[in-house]
Amino acid sequence: MIGRELRRSLDAEQWLIISPHFDDAVLSCASLLEEVKDVHVFTMFGGDGPPAQPVLEWDRDCGFSSPSVAMETRRLEEVAALGRLRATYSWANELQEGYRSDEPDSRHLERLLDTAVHAVHPANVLIPLGLAHNDHRLVSDASFAAATKWGQLRVFAYSERPYWQRNPRALVRRVGELRRRGVGIRSYGFRWRTSAVAREAMGSYSSQLRGLNTTVNRICLTPEHYWSVS
Repeated sequence: MIGRELRRSLDAEQWLIISPHFDDAVLSCASLLEEVKDVHVFTMFGGDGPPAQPVLEWDRDCGFSSPSVAMETRRLEEVAALGRLRATYSWANELQEGYRSDEPDSRHLERLLDTAVHAVHPANVLIPLGLAHNDHRLVSDASFAAATKWGQLRVFAYSERPYWQRNPRALVRRVGELRRRGVGIRSYGFRWRTSAVAREAMGSYSSQLRGLNTTVNRICLTPEHYWSVS
């Protein structure tokens, strides 16, 4: 099942999906991405790590030997996945946690999001709820802040997989935190069906599935989960 407003807006309107990293949008929203006819994915942390810096433990777990190889491979995985889903894409050159020396300024992230919105001209924006990872929280907080300036755009949020299936309490805490801030957010619906095409797209992220120690089938045991935001 899924909310009526979300169901209606899938058919013909432009969508922009905000993704913290390469893989988050597809692993969390593959079925929605497949169904939307006009969708663009913007990824925030798409920049190469400093060449001289040691590779992160996460990237080692994913099978990489250097920051540049990690990001180049992840970009190729993203292009392959979104090609299967017929989605367009772009990314910023922000560095992910572990490769940057300072935390990014929230207003800087908001400006990057505003630029993406103005470039795509969507009717609907789908943002991450902000679970499990500092980078996710940064992008989520910047998205909720920037959304106050997006006028008539409809804003939805998605629960990031596989994180919310691994820690449902973190999901409850995050929603409670947002509501205390005055964000109007309510659970909007679930999508249980995952087609073969959507599964193939998710499988494009072989490095990230290795690092997460999971499989596409295991991720799909938990449905895609969406929220309305006001």
